[in-house]
Amino acid sequence: MNYFVYILTNTHNNVFYVGVSNNLERRLLSIQTLNTIVFADATI
Repeated sequence: MNYFVYILTNTHNNVFYVGVSNNLERRLLSIQTLNTIVFADATI
């Protein structure tokens, strides 16, 4: 089984995500969904 190391940042480069996943597509979608939920909560 292959594992991937990922390093991601947001548009403003003030939040970094570093991790390891064996399903990179699923992990990226979960991070994107989490960011959407956090942003929506912050604007209410």
